[in-house]
Amino acid sequence: MDFSIDLSEDIIIARLIIRKATFLEALQFQNLLTNEIDKGYIKAVIDLSNCSSIDPAFFSAIITIYKKLIYAGGNLKLVKPTNYLDDYERFENNLRVFEFFNSKEEAIESYRMIFTQPVDLSEQYKISS
Repeated sequence: MDFSIDLSEDIIIARLIIRKATFLEALQFQNLLTNEIDKGYIKAVIDLSNCSSIDPAFFSAIITIYKKLIYAGGNLKLVKPTNYLDDYERFENNLRVFEFFNSKEEAIESYRMIFTQPVDLSEQYKISS
């Protein structure tokens, strides 16, 4: 298989092992992640650190996964490719919707930080009489 799917607590972790992500892998990748989302997992990390090229079909699969997660109340985070993406210019505007991290560990930790940082909203929502 050209990628691996693991679960870390309540987070789907998908790691691409291939250098070029193409239409040949797109549907299988999308289906595997969709199956996990259908089981109730709504947080995901896709590790692109091995990729140097993502074709439009594979990018479309990532967008579809992202939409499904957002619709379910979750989120998708990406690990930056270590090499410059050949196709970056083509997708630059679309990539802005994603949060990118330098490592899988940073992306996983960012999910935990959301729920562990106390937030004081008392001043912002202060009701005056």
